[in-house]
Amino acid sequence: LTGYPADMLGLEMDIEADLGIDSIKRVEILSAMEERMPHLPQVTPDMVGTLKTLGQICAYLSAGEDEPAIGTRPCAPIKPVSTDPEPSETIPRRIMDVVESPKKPGRAFRVESGRWIGVLSDNAPMAQSLVDELTNMNIDARLLASRAADNAASFAGTAGLVLCGSTDPETAFLAAKHAAPELLGAATHGDALFAVATGMDGAFGFTGNAFHHPEQGALAGLVKTAALEWKAVICRAIDLSPDFADPDAAAQRVVAELLNVCDHDPVEIGLRPDGRVTLKPVFAQAADGPILLDKKDVVVVTGGARGVTADCALYLARAAGVAIALIGRSAPPFKAPDWLAGVHGEAAMKKAILENSFAASKPTPQILEAAYRKHAANLCITRTIDALASSGVNTGYFSADVTDRESLKKAVDAVEKQLGPITALVHGAGVLHDRLIVEKTVEQFRQVYATKVDGLKNLLSVIRPNNLRHLVLFSSVSARTGNIGQCDYAMANEALNKMARVQAMNRPTCRVSAINWGPWDGGMVTPALKKAFDAKNIRLIPVDTGARLMAAEMNNADPGPVEVLIGSMLTSKTDDESAEFSDAPMALLECRELDLQRYPVLASHIIGGRPVVPFALITEWIGHGALKENPGYSLHGIDDLRLLSGIRIEQEKKLVRLMAGRARKTGDAVQVDLELRNGVKNGKDVIHTRARALLVDRFPAAPIFTGNSKNGSRAYPRDLDAIYGPILFHGDQLRAIKAIDDYSEHGMTARLTGAPKPEAWMQDPIQGSWMADPMVLDGAFQMAIVWCFEQSGKVCLPSYARAYRQYRPAFPASGVTAVMSVTAAGHRKMIADFTFLDDDRQVVATLAGYEATVDESLIHAFKENVLKTVFKEHIQ
Repeated sequence: LTGYPADMLGLEMDIEADLGIDSIKRVEILSAMEERMPHLPQVTPDMVGTLKTLGQICAYLSAGEDEPAIGTRPCAPIKPVSTDPEPSETIPRRIMDVVESPKKPGRAFRVESGRWIGVLSDNAPMAQSLVDELTNMNIDARLLASRAADNAASFAGTAGLVLCGSTDPETAFLAAKHAAPELLGAATHGDALFAVATGMDGAFGFTGNAFHHPEQGALAGLVKTAALEWKAVICRAIDLSPDFADPDAAAQRVVAELLNVCDHDPVEIGLRPDGRVTLKPVFAQAADGPILLDKKDVVVVTGGARGVTADCALYLARAAGVAIALIGRSAPPFKAPDWLAGVHGEAAMKKAILENSFAASKPTPQILEAAYRKHAANLCITRTIDALASSGVNTGYFSADVTDRESLKKAVDAVEKQLGPITALVHGAGVLHDRLIVEKTVEQFRQVYATKVDGLKNLLSVIRPNNLRHLVLFSSVSARTGNIGQCDYAMANEALNKMARVQAMNRPTCRVSAINWGPWDGGMVTPALKKAFDAKNIRLIPVDTGARLMAAEMNNADPGPVEVLIGSMLTSKTDDESAEFSDAPMALLECRELDLQRYPVLASHIIGGRPVVPFALITEWIGHGALKENPGYSLHGIDDLRLLSGIRIEQEKKLVRLMAGRARKTGDAVQVDLELRNGVKNGKDVIHTRARALLVDRFPAAPIFTGNSKNGSRAYPRDLDAIYGPILFHGDQLRAIKAIDDYSEHGMTARLTGAPKPEAWMQDPIQGSWMADPMVLDGAFQMAIVWCFEQSGKVCLPSYARAYRQYRPAFPASGVTAVMSVTAAGHRKMIADFTFLDDDRQVVATLAGYEATVDESLIHAFKENVLKTVFKEHIQ
């Protein structure tokens, strides 16, 4: 039935309700179908519940290909690929950070009586050391040769299995497959363990140090997937630094790690003699750089004739004019028959094929399906080639299997003969055979793993190495997180990630990127899968956006991060999302070039001889950013406003980016996370300021000010001229303090002037009026400086504010009275609260938990500015 259009079948009865076939039986039926008809697409376990009628099953299976290649579903007409800048829609980009993570106390690993732990490896000194150390801990441990992986009987009675990094990936997969029943059984009466011990750099390659045998990375991909499929089994991937003195010392640390069970430990743990690290994904933007490709370059794209890689190839062609060589397994394109002209859609194509190719006979469903796939593939390839040619670039399609080195070499020779030397490679070929570890066959594993890993090895062996300036590998987020049913795919892509790192070290003139893609809105993502992704809050990458993001990695001005994650993660909410700031992508709202010409107010805020953006002005930008994407609201507050590093203006312009996260409802208000960023350092964005804004559609009533008797009523002894210059570094445009009314060791009260209109401080202001009042806020910070100086002879600069609240749309034009109450003061920090009052003593705003860094050396930076000002006035 699967060979015929679903709408011709009329089989809409519900399988479970009408035929009595439950979900378990459904899995058995679909598995049997796959064995008998391997050309059909796989139905993963999480999809079974979405296929409820025979019509739905037929519609899904009819979309199959002769081989389960990624991105080879019947293609729609090629759409124009825009080369415009990234749209406002934000797709998250992450890199991995190595985090110091001391081991927390846990419980002891419990082995059921009579069970044992196996260590599998051939001739690895580490393996015997692990067995000896486990034995020392009174655990029955046995050394297993690699051939044990071929037979499930080898693992009878095991409570754990540890694989050494020297284990071949296929052997590791077979060992996991055959040990799984015993491990799952052991977990019902005690603990069960599945672990690998690799030896890269002690951080899975993320330290940047050289390491060997990158295919060890595949073992971590296997363990991460096992952790998702075997919830009851403790799964760990341990990477060991080469700094351990000997295998025995390393084995002691590994065994101590594995036998101390902490429920919240991650799967991946790096060990070195003096510490322990884990990995954390952090958001980071690519550094803008020029496209270093032109029409003289030749880009080879594997898997690029159909699917998402075709769109990526088309983007490169239109953006840089490069020649594109597409390499795929399908036969070269042929002229489509006239009777297919104007025929669109699977059902219509199959009907046309039946009427024209099989007019005299009735084909079997499999024969019809094969004929349809042949014409659909040819149509996709032809459309891609035509689209590339219409872009004005040289192009060609070359048929080869990347796992067959000889056929690949012939294709590469033909590419160079027809188009010229190959200078860039995009390896996008891949296949899927989604099945649980225990159900997957070794043939399926080999197909998936070889296409990625052996394919890259073959490509690098037949392409002249000295010419290659770009190497882009299409990896998957499943390599980072694992994915149910995709142990082979996770393993292949993790191996690819580590191979990319080694290539980057060995090819200093080649820009190497391993892009761990989240799911795309294309390729093999069916409507059923889209629905499942939506239910998990997983956003898909639009094809046009993904193509731009690939090019951005190739153009990245920062060559540091080799492995990047683009798109949604496949796992659920991370621990980081419950932290102070949510782990969510941020959209670019504003880009501002800062210098003295554009922002003349900065000439009144010079510290240590350099203009520095005032913290109060940063606060204003934070408020604007929160409101820009949330019209109809007003700024009520800013929480956890933290200055991470000052924005200093050097000789060149400073390009500052204002970033905002998605608004989220909290009670009657809306919260928005915001950051100010500038530049990239060590592969990560430099974040200057971070805060959380609070928006409301109606201001709450202001609190009643009851006075502050602790401040006292003692008059301040100095006049303003004795403050500005000798104590404060602020220039004329930032003289916020009009008078200090009273002062004591507990605080200060001062009258502050309001800010002029934004255009008086800067060219092209973001808006025509202030959200709060940056002059008033800066005046409050100036009060803190004066108070610190009077108390200790030291000065201070702002670093943090816990909670700012504003109770009206704007500050009074006549200025305010600010009451500062100091709550703590020490050698390094002072903490204070501020209340801002109008002329009627009504509360305009409050600032609670303001913190300033107190440092004796700051006075010298302040004085340097004063001396330069005096000298300049004297010369004039």
